[in-house]
Amino acid sequence: MWFEPPFYFSEAISVAAKNLAAAADWYQSIFDLDRQEKPEENEIWLGRLGKGALDPMVAIVGIHSDGDRSRIPKHPIIFTKNIKKAHRWFSERILTTEAIQSDSGGNAFFKFRDIEGNEVEVCEEPG
Repeated sequence: MWFEPPFYFSEAISVAAKNLAAAADWYQSIFDLDRQEKPEENEIWLGRLGKGALDPMVAIVGIHSDGDRSRIPKHPIIFTKNIKKAHRWFSERILTTEAIQSDSGGNAFFKFRDIEGNEVEVCEEPG
């Protein structure tokens, strides 16, 4: 039986990777996404195939040094409607999942680190 995961990508996130293939493999194993290689751009896109085209959810961007990270957005966010359910889902799959916190506005979130050390936030949608 197939279950919908307890989170969603409101837009594609971008993360930096020195080892492009290993990072893409990691994200694929966690999120069960389809893969599209973009060698001319030094990127791998992960997402869902629909009508022959890939709807990207994660863009893995190859970098050569930590200085190259400046061209990648520093705060990728994944959203959820149920922070406790999402936290349980991520904790079962990712060892670096941190505890649920609240920001100054009372928004619940938690963070995890990917195989490259990128910090990704999972935030409960407001309202």
